[in-house]
Amino acid sequence: MEEVDEIIVHSLRSIGFQLDDEVKSIKQLKTDDVANAVLALVKAIDPSQPFPRSLPRQMSQKVNICSEVAQYIKGLGYKGDLGYHELVYPNEATTRQILRFLMNELPEPEGENDSQALQDPVTAFNKSIKAELQAAMKEVWAPTPVRRQNYAEVYRLTTVPLRSAYIPGPKSGRNAGLEAYIRDHLPFITQQPNQRQDVVPSILEHNLSAYAEEKEREEEWSKIGVDSGVNPFEYKRRKQDGINKAMAEALRDSVGAASFKVPESLADILAALETTGPNKNTKFGREVAIRDKQETGPKESDEELEKRRTSEIEELDALLARCKAEVEKYEKAIATFIANIRQTEADMLTEDAKKKELQDKYVVMKKTFDLLPDAENNIKQLQQISAASAQRLLELANEWEKHRVPLLDEYRELRDKNRNKKDECAPKLEEIKKMRLQMRTLADDIKKKNETYKELLEYYKNLPKEVSRAVYTRRILDIVKNVKKQKVEINKVLIDMRNLMKEITLISDTLARSYAVTDNQMFADAKKDETSKMAYKDLVAMDTSFKKLVQMLEETGDTRNGIMELEIKIEQLKGRVDSLNMERLEKDLALMKGENAKLVKQIKSARLNKIVE
Repeated sequence: MEEVDEIIVHSLRSIGFQLDDEVKSIKQLKTDDVANAVLALVKAIDPSQPFPRSLPRQMSQKVNICSEVAQYIKGLGYKGDLGYHELVYPNEATTRQILRFLMNELPEPEGENDSQALQDPVTAFNKSIKAELQAAMKEVWAPTPVRRQNYAEVYRLTTVPLRSAYIPGPKSGRNAGLEAYIRDHLPFITQQPNQRQDVVPSILEHNLSAYAEEKEREEEWSKIGVDSGVNPFEYKRRKQDGINKAMAEALRDSVGAASFKVPESLADILAALETTGPNKNTKFGREVAIRDKQETGPKESDEELEKRRTSEIEELDALLARCKAEVEKYEKAIATFIANIRQTEADMLTEDAKKKELQDKYVVMKKTFDLLPDAENNIKQLQQISAASAQRLLELANEWEKHRVPLLDEYRELRDKNRNKKDECAPKLEEIKKMRLQMRTLADDIKKKNETYKELLEYYKNLPKEVSRAVYTRRILDIVKNVKKQKVEINKVLIDMRNLMKEITLISDTLARSYAVTDNQMFADAKKDETSKMAYKDLVAMDTSFKKLVQMLEETGDTRNGIMELEIKIEQLKGRVDSLNMERLEKDLALMKGENAKLVKQIKSARLNKIVE
């Protein structure tokens, strides 16, 4: 807002409105200065208007003039709330909107106005700045020492590799030899380059390489390491272990020893190679054996060498064929073994099922045989139990009849509602069609506005750039860019909110389906078992409680939104009330009462004069 206020104050001064040098914002304007500034802008827009340059002292005349000015500004197209009280008792935000609107309505300077603008000291000063900048842009840039000494000490910047005194921390382990070398022998960074002027470029190159390496590690972590599910230190350790393992495999392949251990230093590697030696089965070992044989043994002729190579190839082909046959035989055996295992597992499952059935039959038969010695008493007990069960079934049937009637009524009511859905959807479909038509009309309006914007932009590009507003048009464009960025951020937030609403809807639907499935299963079990019935009642109570909780949360969110809206309205009302000067209102009220008393006296005296005459 400070930049907008500076533009407005500068525009008021450019049209000849007198302001103090200390005034730099709308907040610093006095009450009378606001109305006088509006009158000056109205006069600059249309000099033929009969408004005065400044407001009179009488309160009644002030109110009349401000009312007429407000009607005139509304006629220009101002869409905000505007009356005499916005000019007599101004508010900072409303005043800023009115002045910005009037500034946009100012005509372009042409003819005499151009000559007056050229004579304006502010315009002349801006022109001088522009000329200096254009002259500076045409000059070829050179460093300050070169300009002062006339290219006496021009040299090329070169870089050399630097060795920094980096010591690992206690967690990664310290190297005593490295610490001794850094402490006693490593030269300072400023002494490592041969030329003094190479120190700064070398340091910059060293830091840039370190930064690039760190950036590359971060990119690797963000692309690959994040998906691994471990922290950066564990990922780095695993990567180092993988590199060491690959190096060990390469060394094992080259040496040919299966029990070869990874050495920790170069001396250990050389010692291991000396003790084990190259394996003749590896490529390196064969080359060494052939070279030694060629150096020590008699030289073979070409025919003998060709025969020997042919025989070796035949032997290797035969060995390869035998290996392939054995591999195929073992693969077939493995497949047969796997099939046998699966068949055995299936047989075990079948036998387990038979075992369970036999165990159940055994339990039933055992209980039956236990009851045979006292058969008459047991039969009487069974008859009593069956009679009690029949009575219980009758009671349950009566109870079910009581529950069935309201359920049938509810079912019929829901069925009727389902039939009426088409009728209820018809007006919604009409509303959707209307909304689509509105969307099309809005899209057409947006296209027209975009075309108008492009035309205005082309018109603005073709306008002469030496106008008095060139100072603040750039600031306005910057403000427009910031507004566009804010719109982009708002659209991102809206997209996130829509995605969140979709996720909430999907989760709600999934929860409803899960509850329906659980309800059906537990209701079926509740008919058979008392424990299941209690669990079903707890499930229904839990669902009801959660629904009430969700409803309370929604009501809480609505209440918070209402509180935020009320707080915003309260702040707006406070801003309006704070902008009103109560002392001035009291003074203006006293002036109005005095003017009314004078008018009453004049009316009475006029009536007495008429009566006397």
